[in-house]
Amino acid sequence: MRTLIVIFPLLIGTPLTYGASFDCTKAGSHVEKLICSNTELSKLDEKLSIAYAQKQSSSKSKNELKSSQRRWLVEKRNTCADAPCIKKAYETRLNEIDHGQGDSATTMLTATDSVTGTWDRKTSQGTLQTLQVGSNVHFELEIYSSAPAYNVGFIDGEFDLHGNIGIFQSTEYEKCKITFTFYPTKVILDSITYNNCGFGHAVYAIGTFYLRSKEKPEFTSDPQM
Repeated sequence: MRTLIVIFPLLIGTPLTYGASFDCTKAGSHVEKLICSNTELSKLDEKLSIAYAQKQSSSKSKNELKSSQRRWLVEKRNTCADAPCIKKAYETRLNEIDHGQGDSATTMLTATDSVTGTWDRKTSQGTLQTLQVGSNVHFELEIYSSAPAYNVGFIDGEFDLHGNIGIFQSTEYEKCKITFTFYPTKVILDSITYNNCGFGHAVYAIGTFYLRSKEKPEFTSDPQM
């Protein structure tokens, strides 16, 4: 396995949602600083924190809800450049949770579906390439942080697919664990610990990647499969 490391100060070691407990004296990102300096955004942040906690306590799909909240944070809120964008992100997420869409199900794979292909993330650029042989999947993942940093992270490896889910555990980084959940036209990546795969500032193995091609990808290294 090879990993490209871009060394910058790490962005997130904080909870999934920010509310009354969010310490603004430790705000590090542009988005966090905007929230702390804007009363309306701070109130929305607290409101979402409460709504998420209530939804989590009653949800029958707690892990799915938690994953969707992480993806919202990385793909939606943290890609904003200004206060109106952050406000819209919060309002949309609150509406999703209020209407029970925060952990909605998606059409599953069939037993004959292959996950071989190339998948792209629409926000916070990234590309995932996968090659399935039997139950084994080799992958290469290249991801980018959004402006102004545009940092890059790269990781490759293998995992076994069980149904539509595969879990990659790095041998190089003990705490690097990435879950791949495949659907017919997308794959959702989730990593419980944001920054333990050797990536730098604002680069996370989290998010939704959409199917671009089902063709066998060309890897930068020979997967020996």
